[in-house]
Amino acid sequence: MRKCLMFIVLFAILSSLAIAMEFPAEGIINSKDVRVRKKASTGSAAIASLELGTRVTVLEEYVTSKEQLWYIVETPKGKTGYVLADYISVADTEKIEAAENSPSRVKMKVKIVARCSDYNNVGKNWTQFFEINGIPIKDNQYEMYVAPEVDIQVYARIREQDKKPDTGTELSIYTPTQENVINGFTIQQSIQITENSGKHKGNSANWTVQYVFEPEDTIADTSAAMTVVSEGNE
Repeated sequence: MRKCLMFIVLFAILSSLAIAMEFPAEGIINSKDVRVRKKASTGSAAIASLELGTRVTVLEEYVTSKEQLWYIVETPKGKTGYVLADYISVADTEKIEAAENSPSRVKMKVKIVARCSDYNNVGKNWTQFFEINGIPIKDNQYEMYVAPEVDIQVYARIREQDKKPDTGTELSIYTPTQENVINGFTIQQSIQITENSGKHKGNSANWTVQYVFEPEDTIADTSAAMTVVSEGNE
């Protein structure tokens, strides 16, 4: 009974963090050589392999007994199977439209900064992937509307590159206040990546990811002020 209740609680948490959407929805593969599997298991046979940027139809979501979130997808060639949710980006239109339609909305610029204080022999070569409300972020910069009390969902995936890649992920939901929207704010994540093989097995690299939100008007005002000072000093 205890295990059953625990699973129900975990399922509810995962469901609340999952991207809110109506099915079917369009998804974009956000990693290289992503396998579409016959069942919702990494040990299941692959029925297709999809390249980075491939568009698929997301039919529904599925949470396993191990609390893994998968999507049931249809590939461009009509094959249907399971893909881990981490490898598909699906825009959260509910959050995006709620912010865009709010009378209190403010257009903000977002800068993403990821740092590792100590690689701890886990690896030297890394890839980074970020999403905001299900939208993949290019060049760690993005512009979006933000509104008070409208949730923002951020997702980070940092992967060490070798024959057996080590990966760390983090999904967070933040609810900005009126003050946040006016003055700007930062969402911070801590991600731990643990070496899974070799002589340094068990070592962990700790990453910090910051999503820095600044109102466009504030950036413009600061830029103008700096220009005036510069001209005055010439």
